[in-house]
Amino acid sequence: MASAGSVTLPGSGGGTATIQAGSGDHVFVAQIIANTILLAQDAGTINPAVTVTINGAGAVVTPPPLDNGEQNILYLVGSGGGTYNIPAGYDYVVDLLTGPETITGSNVQVIAYDSSGSATKDNFQLSGNSSLAADPNANFTINLTGSFNEATGDGNNTVTAIGTGTVGGGTGSSLYTIVPTVGGAGIRLQSNGLNDTVNVISGSSATVISAGNNIDLTQNGLVTVDALLSGTGGHVQAGAGTMNVSLGGSGAQVLGGSGPLSVTDTGGHDTINALGSSGASVNASGSDALIFGGLGTLAATLGGAGGDTLVGSDGGSTVTSSGTGDLILGASGSLTINDTGANDTIGSFNAASVTVTLGGSNDLLFGGTNALAVTITGTDDSVAAGSGPTTIDASSGAAIFDGSGPLFFVGGGGTSTILGSSGGTEAMTVGSGGALFFTGTNNASTVVGGIGQTTLVGGSGSSIVFSSLSGGVGFQFLAGSGNESLDAAGSETNNIFGFFAANGTVNDTITGWTSNDSLFLEGYNSATSSMGSSSGNVVFNLSNGSTITFTDTTTGEFNSKVLYT
Repeated sequence: MASAGSVTLPGSGGGTATIQAGSGDHVFVAQIIANTILLAQDAGTINPAVTVTINGAGAVVTPPPLDNGEQNILYLVGSGGGTYNIPAGYDYVVDLLTGPETITGSNVQVIAYDSSGSATKDNFQLSGNSSLAADPNANFTINLTGSFNEATGDGNNTVTAIGTGTVGGGTGSSLYTIVPTVGGAGIRLQSNGLNDTVNVISGSSATVISAGNNIDLTQNGLVTVDALLSGTGGHVQAGAGTMNVSLGGSGAQVLGGSGPLSVTDTGGHDTINALGSSGASVNASGSDALIFGGLGTLAATLGGAGGDTLVGSDGGSTVTSSGTGDLILGASGSLTINDTGANDTIGSFNAASVTVTLGGSNDLLFGGTNALAVTITGTDDSVAAGSGPTTIDASSGAAIFDGSGPLFFVGGGGTSTILGSSGGTEAMTVGSGGALFFTGTNNASTVVGGIGQTTLVGGSGSSIVFSSLSGGVGFQFLAGSGNESLDAAGSETNNIFGFFAANGTVNDTITGWTSNDSLFLEGYNSATSSMGSSSGNVVFNLSNGSTITFTDTTTGEFNSKVLYT
């Protein structure tokens, strides 16, 4: 019969065997065995119980003969413990020994209950098709081979399981060695232990379920391991087989081996390092995960509210980010990122090539030493290019900072701001949203305007070639300090040129002036400035000593087109 949290069987000589509740599955397993015994008793298919008293050793009692599918049950009693080999022919054993004992049996279902609560380890050696339910008060050393169903309570146990079946433990600190038979159905371990140590060695497959804290799980050989860990502070060391890990607690550490690694992380502050894994897959939907790619490929999904940190893989990384505040850094392999999150930071570093889609908001992307390709569909994103070539397709507005490598920019409906680099080269196509472009110093740029307004701010030593088709709105050119060159011969739109005296003395050259353009000279004195022609060019000698030369034009092209302010 069963009461809440316990299983009770009629004992030998009027006694009882009660398996008390604990945090393990021993009550569940005991109930299965007990139900089978009680049903057999009710049906009259089980012989009267045989009792053996053991004090150091017990008499070998041959089981009663079986007729018509009958079964036999053996009770072991005694206070001195000892060693006993269960004779073949007993189907069930109820172990009521109160001292430390060593029990060996095969193809037998065992319920073990120590009423004294002995802390000394009891030893069970079971083979064949066997089950063991052990009470929560004692500690056990258990060796299982064959097909088994074993569960203990909250003691500190040492369990070796070779074959197929299930193993369970409670809240104690236990050592499990799991060896699933090659080609078999695998072994399932479920424990709530504190500081459990689990070694899975070769074979087919094993499932490890732990709600306890600080589990230490190691995979050895070619065995597939599915680990479902909901406690805190666990440690997982993968091996050559496939390792699949689910983390639900916090502070866990997962280290890859040489085989495939898959991690689903819904916890917090976990660390995942793929190391030598042939391929790693990480789905992090918790918070503050720290993820390191290894030598193989890495596929990662970041979706938590807390900021995750990811360092890419030498074998190439593919990352999808939809969370907030993630930090993604490249390694030596390629890096592909689809970012729909917010406030993320991406650093390319020396990644072989980087392809990024920014579809979220307020993201910051740094280019590295190699090629960077960026598609921007989000809002308020920023890109700082590196020393490698950078290609940007921005359908929405963004802030772009060019690096030492060439920049190729295509704009869209948003207005982007582009800051050229010193000595850099930019090739820009402006979209309907227009663009604000600061060339930088000693910069060579090519700009193709569209229907959006293009504003160009020249830097010292910069050279700009601007072109646009008719129907566009043209550009505004604002001269910076130093000498600049602007070729607008390819522009078929009305353009505005502006020079500011505050920028100091300049000697600028403009090509492509037409009578449709306008010139604003701000801060210059019209009385002490002059316009003249020389060798087919128009030269403005301004009041602060600056000169502006418009090539291949005449002074008549400037009638009513010059304004001093």
